[in-house]
Formats: sequence, structure tokens, C-alpha cells
Amino acid sequence: MQRVATPAPILVNPTAGPRAVPTRRRLEGVLAKRGLALTVAEMRPGELRTTVRALRDAGAPVVAVAGGDGTVRAAASVLAGSDTALAIVPTGSLNSFARRIGISSMDAALDALEDGRTVSVSIGVVDDHVFLNTATFGQYATVVRRRERLRRWMGKWPAAGVAFARAVRRLQPVSITIDLPDGTIERETPLLWVGLGRSSFPRARAADVPIDARDLEVVLARVANRRIAFAFLARIFLRALRERPATDDRAIDLLHTHHLVLRAPDRIEATLDGEVFQFRAPTAVSIQADGLKVVAPRAALSDARAAGRNADNT
Repeated sequence: MQRVATPAPILVNPTAGPRAVPTRRRLEGVLAKRGLALTVAEMRPGELRTTVRALRDAGAPVVAVAGGDGTVRAAASVLAGSDTALAIVPTGSLNSFARRIGISSMDAALDALEDGRTVSVSIGVVDDHVFLNTATFGQYATVVRRRERLRRWMGKWPAAGVAFARAVRRLQPVSITIDLPDGTIERETPLLWVGLGRSSFPRARAADVPIDARDLEVVLARVANRRIAFAFLARIFLRALRERPATDDRAIDLLHTHHLVLRAPDRIEATLDGEVFQFRAPTAVSIQADGLKVVAPRAALSDARAAGRNADNT
């Protein structure tokens, strides 16, 4: 853990988050109000990786990005395993990883840059692709693709609702085999969900997930028909609204591991932090301890240490 160095310009994804006030203008206003002499540069998603890679290769101690989970994952995929730390300014819809490390707003992000520390955190890896929150395998990839096509006409959340309804109506379980360190599971399921850290399902409260997560949380949905699927989704949604855990739901199997291998008759469709990928089986999923350096507020680091002590005592 070390002090935060002054970052290069904050790289902003202008397509992330609400559109009422452009992200760059909002961020520049907050910087001016706080009297911080930091510059802002807009980057389309396609440019972001190239710029982050160039800064990393030039030896930049910190790279700051402003965007949602997809933007953060793109930057993290370049910085993972390097000595360059990632500073996050959350401007997306969910900002799950930023909230996990104690950053819930622009002001909190700038507080961390001014008075936080650089710390190493765990990341998830699917083959050679990084994820920071969740990896899903199965029909959810179809939901994401359909949502992205519809959102230009109806917004993200209405589009997500329509996409989910269509997916449940055309429920298509996938035959998979999961190789674990202590055995093998064979199952037909429409969804295999892998989260980074215990208490991560269904991502209702990112604050419940430790900053130094040590396990993958694996959830297998047991939904054989549309009626069961609708009831299952309704229960999960209601529990998320009430911020109640869903890991004891009767329609899921829950396990924790550090590593697994997925086998399937064909390619496996997946989403990593909401971005769609295709993998050729067998596909390895693992957690990599201390895989990424991030800038975190002091309070989050204190909470992590306290959680670690409590875990050691249980």
C-alpha cells in the first residue's frame, strides 16, 4: 500500500452514464470547484485501450478513467499485472467495481486521488480475459445483445426488461460440465453465474463484497421451464430491491472455488461485466489474487482490514 501519484489526464468515456449533462463537463466542473489542476481527455471505447497501454508502457504510476463498468474493465484488462494503478471516476449506471472499493461518486473518486492509497485487489480471469465483477455463461449473452439493440429507442432499463422477457419466453438450457478441484458437475442450465467474492450474488450490495475477494462465487440456476424461470427472476428481483441475499433460493446451487473449467459441446457464450464474448471449450475461470493495483479511499482500506480480521476469527 502506497501513496497515490498524480495521474495523467483523466480519460473519459463520453458514452457512459446519463446524457443530460456531458460527462466531461460534469467532471471539469467538479475539478474546478475543488481547485484540482487535473486535465480531462475524452476517449471512445476503441481508443481507450490504446491510450492506457501507451501510458502503462511509458511508466505512468496511475491511470485515471471516468466511465462505467465496461470502461473500467477495458482499462483493467490492460493494467492487470503491471505496476500502474487504476484510478476510477464512476459515471456509469451501476459502477459495481467502483462501489466495491468504496468509490460511489466523482467526489469520492477525487478524495481517493488526493488522500487515498494504492492497493492490490483480486480480479477474475476467463482464459486470458479479465473481469472485475461477474462472468455469466449461457442465455444472458443473448439478453445483453438484444438490450443493446433496443436501448437506442427505449433506454437501458426498459430495453433490459424486454430482452429478459423474450429470453425467458424462449428458454434454452445449455449442457455444461464443470470441473472443480474436488469433483465434476454435469448440468443443463440456462445460466451459470460467477461472481468475484462471496456475497456477490446477485450484486445487490457491492459494499458486501470484500475489496480483497478470495473466492469465486458460482451460481447454477435450476429452471427447467418458463414458469419456474419467471418465478425465479421475480424472487431475485424482489430480494435485490430489498437488499436481501438470494443465495438461499431454492432454484439455485451455490458453491465457492478458486478455479473451474467449463466444458460444452460447442462454443460458450459469456458476458464479462456486461460485455459479450465467445469462448471455445474447455474454458478456464479463476481468481487472481493481487492481480490489479487500484486507487482506493482510506476508509475502504480500513474496512477491508477489519473484514479480514473478522474472517480470520471465524
